[in-house]
Amino acid sequence: MSTSRNTFAFLTALALGSTAFAATTGDIGLSVENNMSDVLTVSGSVSVVFTGLGNGTVTGSPTLAYETSDESILGARKITVALSAALPDGVTGTVNYTPDSGNGTGAEAALGTSAVNLVTGIPRFSVQSAKALTYAFAATKGFDSNTALTVTYTLIAE
Repeated sequence: MSTSRNTFAFLTALALGSTAFAATTGDIGLSVENNMSDVLTVSGSVSVVFTGLGNGTVTGSPTLAYETSDESILGARKITVALSAALPDGVTGTVNYTPDSGNGTGAEAALGTSAVNLVTGIPRFSVQSAKALTYAFAATKGFDSNTALTVTYTLIAE
């Protein structure tokens, strides 16, 4: 029995003694820095073939995605689109893009050499996953073939 009495005394002393220890804390400084940039990703290609006047047949599956992570740009962003050179005389083209809800407002943009708005009102710190760019072209008269153009998309402050 003295063994159980000794064990009880030891456990009681241990329990009473543990209350004598106070918790200690320490602090460190934490710095969180945003060195990120806005990102615009366009992938894929497009071609259009006309077999007669009217709408051309568009092939390709281009996509557009973006992130607005740069903290130094305080307001909304927009995406503009422009061609490297004019479409052939008598040929018109448009591109359409619809971002997810909350990631700006998309519109149909007429393709030309001057930059026009494709997406406006893109908020700071938003992430838009890749979605399809939809192109349409029409011809009102014949034209010289093999016109190679570049379509430039730009993510800038509004």
